[in-house]
Amino acid sequence: EAVIKSILLKLHRAVIQTGIKIVCLSGGVATNNRLRRAVFLQMKKLGVKAYLAPKKFTGDNAAMIGLAGLWAYNRGEVAKTPAEIKKIDRLPNLNFEN
Repeated sequence: EAVIKSILLKLHRAVIQTGIKIVCLSGGVATNNRLRRAVFLQMKKLGVKAYLAPKKFTGDNAAMIGLAGLWAYNRGEVAKTPAEIKKIDRLPNLNFEN
């Protein structure tokens, strides 16, 4: 239960700080039924669309990484050289602890 509360708190902060309107729950943690329901309900209250990966794809983080890669590709974030890699929009130190 403590892990679920921690994830929900960080997810809530992420939504508030970034203004995102879509979240995707995937990876091994997304197998947990209580977490799935809690994320869905919390995002509904915030007006955010929550996509929950089908359980058959929640055994590891491959589905999440694949989806993130697809989104980046669709945005044209395709790097061919080390210099281009540095230009890709990313927030490696984004902190939701505040």
